[in-house]
Amino acid sequence: MSQREKNPIWQYFDKSITETSKAVCKICSKSYSLGSHEPKKQTLHGLKLHLSKFNYKEYRQVLKRLSELNDFKNEAKLKRTDLTYHCNKRAQFSRLLFRQSFQI
Repeated sequence: MSQREKNPIWQYFDKSITETSKAVCKICSKSYSLGSHEPKKQTLHGLKLHLSKFNYKEYRQVLKRLSELNDFKNEAKLKRTDLTYHCNKRAQFSRLLFRQSFQI
């Protein structure tokens, strides 16, 4: 999954067709650097800075959405951790019962 699919900031920017290291603001049509032509080395810092300075309402929406996404990820991690914990406990209990069945 690419960064464009993950980050809500892309609601307000389009990647430049002519310059792969630039993104264009959908609100003011200005072009901003992504830092590199290589997608793995690109950053959203300039885009976030632009929104925070010139389009604060939209920036707050992006922050809210990022917070919601992080909460969702953290909740999913906790569920996985809880599931792993319970599976391990169940396995330990099964091994204990198995050992006890031979000690009779």
